[in-house]
Parts: sequence; structure tokens; C-alpha cells
Amino acid sequence: MPLPDNIRHAHPYFMYDEIRLQPEAVTRAIEGGAASQEVTALLRRSSRIFIVGNGTSFHAAEAAAQVMRQVSPEWNVRAVQAYEFVHERPVCRPGDVLFAVSHAGESRMAIEAVDAGRRLGIPTVAVTGFVDAPVGRAADLVLATGYGAELSWAHTVSYTTVIAALAAAALQTVTTQTARRLEEELDGLPDLMRAALDLEAAVVHLVPTVSGARSVWFVGAGADEVTAREAALKLIETSRQVAVGMELEQMLHGYLPALQGEDLIWEIAPRPHGGRGLDLARAAEIVGTPVVMQTDGDAASAGHASWLRVPGPLGAFGALVQIVPLQLLSYRVALARSLNPDLIGRGEPRYLRAAESYT
Repeated sequence: MPLPDNIRHAHPYFMYDEIRLQPEAVTRAIEGGAASQEVTALLRRSSRIFIVGNGTSFHAAEAAAQVMRQVSPEWNVRAVQAYEFVHERPVCRPGDVLFAVSHAGESRMAIEAVDAGRRLGIPTVAVTGFVDAPVGRAADLVLATGYGAELSWAHTVSYTTVIAALAAAALQTVTTQTARRLEEELDGLPDLMRAALDLEAAVVHLVPTVSGARSVWFVGAGADEVTAREAALKLIETSRQVAVGMELEQMLHGYLPALQGEDLIWEIAPRPHGGRGLDLARAAEIVGTPVVMQTDGDAASAGHASWLRVPGPLGAFGALVQIVPLQLLSYRVALARSLNPDLIGRGEPRYLRAAESYT
């Protein structure tokens, strides 16, 4: 894993360009997923679907699984960490299929998961931006995300394009009224993502609060729990900021004693979770921990919380809109700390050697 030859040394880094090109990349991913006839045919005859990955690819697998369950409730869709699939070896039966997510197509565990799936006798599909990479060669089929040029190691566009491509392929399998509604929402997704990019100035305003925090707790429920964990991963990768991704109700049940005034809660709370998000904001205010509320809902009755209003209304694909300002946040915090976000710490030799020791 040598350092790339074309390192940028100042803003805009590759990560910034790739965050901003996501609406166009997601459009291509939707078109490619909808046109993947072999993958669609495989999904039509599938009853149980495993989606595996590591790191950001695992978060994409989780988010895609949630969307696919909405598309076709009869599917049993499970997101599994690739390592767990390889070593736990689930009992497989006819109708099962494995999707292995790996943007660069070189993830050791994703490749091993494909090999395990083939030994278990189930069809395998590589979901990747690099169709000729090892995971694509190992799998029976490839679902290309349509973006094979990501240059930043802080993956952003590969996250959103994976979810979009899998959703588009899944939607080709059904003709229900729900599916038609989801198709309309998916078609409108790139425009919502463009609007989310316009939040950059508001995000920059919050950078000192985030960068100065002892730890940042990203909190969400449902699909936004995955967004919270991906946001924490991005902030850690790019900025070496201590961060945690947490499910909303779990945060309320046991984790509050960890909070101090120098910490920060960042809630990802569309409208905002039936008022439960406001419960957390009020509890945090009582213990003296500041809160940022990221929502497409009303900013009223939030106490002393700061608000980041995202475009909406958010539907089934809201997670792909919510992640955009959080990607910008991790990028801008890295700049504030004079770090190169593209290298996710590997510009320092010991971290590069550490990554090479297990990749």
C-alpha cells in the first residue's frame, strides 16, 4: 500500500472534489444499477441476501440493506461484516445470494467472503468501482457503481454510489405502488444532494465547536444510526478526532454519564424522530453538553441546541442526503488541524506501516 504518486498538499484535496461530484456520480450509479439485467434477474429469484463489506463499505452494505428491505419486504436482507461471513460461515440454502462491497476491489476480507460464498454454493456479486480488480474477478457477477476513480482514501463517493446502485437494481425487480414511490424518490436524490452541498458555509461555522470538543457523539435512529457511525469513522480517519457513532435510544440508556461539557452531541434526527431526538437534546442540556441538531424538521423548542437544516423532506434515501454535510464536516475539521484528509493518517510512516501489516 504505497502512498499515491499524485498527493495534493493543499485545499482542495481529492476528498473535497469527490464529495462535491456525488450528485452526478449517484446519477450514473442509479442508471447503471437499473441497467444491470443479470443482477436484477438474480435478485428476482433470491429470497435471502447477504451484503458484506468492511469499514465504509460495511456501512454502505447496512444502508443498502435497509433500503432493499423497503423495496421488497419478502427479501431477507442481511448486512454482515465480511470477516464475520468468512469465519462464521452461515448455513446457506437455494435462493441465497452474496453481494460483496469493495470500492477498490482489493479488500482482503471482501475477496475471502466471495470465495467463501462460492464454496457455500451461492451466487456472488461484487459491488465495486473497479470491475477488473480482484473482487470482481473472483465473483460470478459485478455490479459496477460507475465511479472507478476515487483518489482519496477517505471514501465518500464510493459510499453513496454503492447504496444508489443496489437500490436501483432492487427497484427493477418489483412493480408495486411502493416501488414506484421509491423510484421517484431515488430520481430526486441527486437534487437533494446538490442542495445539501450548499450547507458548506453553515458546516464551516460549526468546525471550531467540533474541533475543540474532547469527543463527538454522532447519534441517529433507523437508517441514521448507520449515518452516525459513518460520520464518526470519517471524522476519525480524516481528523484524528475522537468520535463515536451511536443509536439514539441506546444513547439515552446508559451512555449519558460519559458526557461532559467539553464533549459534543451531533444528532442526525429527521423531524426529529417523533420528539425523541428533542428528549436527548434536553437531557444533554441538563448535563451541560452542547448539541448540534441536523434535521429537515422544525427548529423550534430545541433549547440551546445549534441547528443544521438539511433539504427535505427526507424519504427512504435520506441517509444519502444526511451524510453529505457530515463528509464536509470531517473534511473541514481536517483542514483546521492542518491534516491531509486524503491520506487518513497514512502520511505518517508508522500509520502507513500499520495499515500495510494487515491489508
